[in-house]
Amino acid sequence: MQEILIICCMRNSCITRPNRYGSSKRVKEEYLKSSNEAFEYVEANLMTSPLDQLSLTIDIFKLRVRIHEYFDHQLQLESCKKLLSETIKEEKLLRQKLENNYLMNTMDIIPEYTRITPSIHKAFKMKIQVKVVFSSNMEAIEFKAQYERAPETVQRLLDDIATRCWIQHGIEPVLSHLRTMDHDLFPEDYLRNIITQENQPIEAYAKDIVIKQPLQIYLNACDRLKVEPVKEIKLRLTKQSSNKISFTGLNLSIQQLAPLQQVIHHSTTLQTLKLSTNMLCKKGRFFFFGTYYNITHILFFFISIGDEDLKLLLEGANYDRLGELVLSNNRLTSVHLLIQPFRLRSIDLSHNPIGPSFLKHLPTFLIAVPSLKLINLENTHIGHHTVIEPETQQAYEQFESHKMSAASLSIDISSNHFENDMLIQWTTLWRKLKRLSRLDMASVTSDFGWKNFDSLSDLSTLSDLGFKYSIRETLNYCRFHEFFRLKGQLNQLDLTACGLTLDGNDSHIRRKLLTVGSEWIRYLKIANIIACMLLFRYGHARL
Repeated sequence: MQEILIICCMRNSCITRPNRYGSSKRVKEEYLKSSNEAFEYVEANLMTSPLDQLSLTIDIFKLRVRIHEYFDHQLQLESCKKLLSETIKEEKLLRQKLENNYLMNTMDIIPEYTRITPSIHKAFKMKIQVKVVFSSNMEAIEFKAQYERAPETVQRLLDDIATRCWIQHGIEPVLSHLRTMDHDLFPEDYLRNIITQENQPIEAYAKDIVIKQPLQIYLNACDRLKVEPVKEIKLRLTKQSSNKISFTGLNLSIQQLAPLQQVIHHSTTLQTLKLSTNMLCKKGRFFFFGTYYNITHILFFFISIGDEDLKLLLEGANYDRLGELVLSNNRLTSVHLLIQPFRLRSIDLSHNPIGPSFLKHLPTFLIAVPSLKLINLENTHIGHHTVIEPETQQAYEQFESHKMSAASLSIDISSNHFENDMLIQWTTLWRKLKRLSRLDMASVTSDFGWKNFDSLSDLSTLSDLGFKYSIRETLNYCRFHEFFRLKGQLNQLDLTACGLTLDGNDSHIRRKLLTVGSEWIRYLKIANIIACMLLFRYGHARL
């Protein structure tokens, strides 16, 4: 007890003589820290002596009043004066009661007073309305909590708010300070001077977010959403990093979509997301055709991820950071949900029954995602017959005239069959894609051929053509001689594993390639050694 009084007296004498070599903020922090330590000591060590405890509490509050007077903290000063007055009244009541008990020879007061009295704890419980504000575009988190006005610092309340956010919302903020009643409150401030009203609104400002591993987020989400964690997913996430997550090849129940959405949503540094070849187990009827497969009588069937499932998974995704999105081998048919303010560099939609609707919305998609460098549309049914409306033509024309700084674009349309003359019609519009630098068209087939293939030479940015693993029919469509005559130069021509021979039915293809002007051939030799070796092998000696 004497030690505490000495500490208080020392701090009391220092109030009027702050350290001239330290800043005002540092001196204030030292005063508050010392006062808090004294209060904690009194509360922890004098529980069996309630009267002494209250007397020392009064001394500490008086010292606290002088601190706030010195640093001109009006809000904290008024609150502290109010607490001082309440504690003085309580000390008088207790002293009077002890004197009465003494006169009645009733000295056994210790069992009755094991703490400072209930009024300091139970009567001081209040509800607060907390709003966590983030520096980024994240939506604020709001919740109500019952607060016990204990002698703590603001830092403890900040820690409690961060813990509640993680347990209840799956995100743990790094909080810098609080604000209430038009006053900023920092970690070293005294907590008991802040909460003075019932349902008092408090704003907590987050300067950053604690980066959690995907497995931590998943287990937290399962706990919050009352979903049983799946061992397969836990093992998969154990090996995942916070910036690259792969859910490829998982057999999921429909209930697992919500926890996985939380993993995607709360992985704030996520850059690569792979959702290819996933199967969902749903209740329903059994079909003997299509993509539905029976696994247990007729109660359940497996289907791949569809539009609504993807919409749920991508809800709240970090569009600013996500750079690579792999959605291959699923059941996607719509592209509207992909027209978001992504900053994607690559998107893989291969082996989805998307259909020609994606080509209709391609200009809108490219304008919305100017950072996009690669689109994989392999085997996506984009060649199905459709009517190209004037609105689609107008969208391509607007994209052609749209002035913006954007990356070069590579599109893969391999393994698609174009019905009727759809390939010819789409080529007319592709000529307006001024960003197009590479076109992969392995094994593209068409009912009416590709009579306007050479019109792609109008694209000044087009430098690479890929026919890798193409069937011979695809090469028969292309008017290479006319294309190369108009194009003049090309960086790369990939004819890997196209089945070309020195003799046979494909000799006319070789003649088309080898009768190109010598200026273009010299450029090809310098720019693409692989293509040059291919030309040497298939008849370069005839040049």
